[in-house]
Amino acid sequence: MLTAITKYVSSSRTHRTLAFAAAALLPFAGALAQSSLPDELVRRNDIGADDRQAIKALVDAHKAGLSGGTIEIKKSRDVLLAPLEKDGISVPFRVAYANALIESGGIDKLAANKDNDLIAANALRIAGQGATGNSLKIVIDALKDARPQVRYAATVGARAAFTAARNNPALSPDEVSRAMRALSEVATTDKSPEPVDGALQALVAARDIQGNRSLAVERLTEAAGATALAAIKSGNPIDLTPLLRVATPIQQDVIEVKKLTPAAQKGVATFAAQLLLAVDAQWKDGDPDPSAVQAARTASTILALAATNMAGQEVTIRVGELVTAGKPDQFRQALARLVGPGGLLQSPPISIAPDKLKP
Repeated sequence: MLTAITKYVSSSRTHRTLAFAAAALLPFAGALAQSSLPDELVRRNDIGADDRQAIKALVDAHKAGLSGGTIEIKKSRDVLLAPLEKDGISVPFRVAYANALIESGGIDKLAANKDNDLIAANALRIAGQGATGNSLKIVIDALKDARPQVRYAATVGARAAFTAARNNPALSPDEVSRAMRALSEVATTDKSPEPVDGALQALVAARDIQGNRSLAVERLTEAAGATALAAIKSGNPIDLTPLLRVATPIQQDVIEVKKLTPAAQKGVATFAAQLLLAVDAQWKDGDPDPSAVQAARTASTILALAATNMAGQEVTIRVGELVTAGKPDQFRQALARLVGPGGLLQSPPISIAPDKLKP
C-alpha cells in the first residue's frame, strides 16, 4: 500500500497496458451475433431442463476459445458475456447461467490459470459478470494471486458483479460483505497501484447495491483513508487522483443524508480529513497542483456536509479556499486547528480518534 498511490502517476503507462486484465477489449461484432439465447429465456423466472440444456450448449460451444489465442479469447468472451448484458435478465437465469459457466465452462479453472494472464483475466471478467455467490468467490479468490495484473482483473470482476447486483440481486448481503472486506484488504495492503485503485473503484460500485450504501461507504472511506495516510507516511510524491475518484461519489452520498448511518457519516468525515492531510503532504511551496486544489475543495465540502449532518447545525469549513488562494502557511494553520487536539474533528459529536488523523 505504501507505494500504491505514490507510484500511480509513473505507472499510468503500465495501467494502460493492463487494460487486457480488465477485459476492456473492443467487442468482436461477429461473435456477438452468434449468441443463440433468446430474450425470453434470459428473462424467464422458471428455468427448466430444456433451458438448462440450451445454456449448456452455448457454453460448450465457446468454452474452448477462452483458452485460445487473443482473437479466440475475445470472441468467446463476448459471446458468453452477451446473455448477461441483456436487459431484464432474471435472477433464476443468472444463477443457472453462472453455474453452467463453472460446471461446463470451467471458468473457475481458467481464472486460476498460472501460465497465461490473458486467459485468467478474461475468465475473471466473465465470472464477475455472473454476479452470483459461486462466481464472485472465483473473483475474490483471485485477489490473492501473485500477479498484480491478475489481482487487478479480479477487482474489475468484483466491480462488474456489484454493478450487476444493483438491479439483479443474485448476491446475498453476506456475500457482498465478504467481498467488500477482501477488497478493503487489497486497497490497504497491496503494493501495486492498479489493484489498489481497482479495489477502491469496486467498493465505489458496491455503494449502489440496494441496502448496502452505508456499509459500503464505511468500507470505502476506511480503505481510502488508510491509503492516504500510508502514502503520506512513505514520504514519496503523492498522486491524489485515485483518492479524488473516491471523493467525488462520496460527496454525493453525504449530500443525501438519509442514505447514510451515523457510522458512515463519521467515516466520510474521517476520510475527508485524511484527504486534506494528503493535500498538505503533496503541496510543498509555490502554486498548488490542480489536483490539490480540487482535492482540498472537495474534501472541505464533504467535511462541512458530514459535520453539519452529525452536529445537527450548519458547520462551515473553508480550508479548501486557502489552497485555491495559494496560501500554504494559512492552510496548514487552519488544518492544524481543524484536526488537532480540541479541534472540531476530535471533539463531540464527531469525535474522530487522534490516530486516524496522523500518518
